Amino acid sequence: MPHIADPIGAVALLSVHAVLLYFGSLYWSFPAILAPKRKSASWRRDEFRGSASGVAIPIITGVILQ
Repeated sequence: MPHIADPIGAVALLSVHAVLLYFGSLYWSFPAILAPKRKSASWRRDEFRGSASGVAIPIITGVILQ
C-alpha cells in the first residue's frame, strides 16, 4: 500500500483483499456444513484442537524461553 500513489488503485486493492479475505473464511466453514451429522462433532473437535494449539504454542514457547 505505501507504494500505490493513486487513491483509486489503493481502494481497488483493498477491495480485492477484502473479497479474498471473506472468501477464505467462507471456505473454512464448508467442511463443517457438508459433513454428515454423525461426523460433525469430529470436525468441530479438530477445529478446536487447531485453535487451542494456536493459542497455547506461543504461550508455551514464551515460558520455555523465559
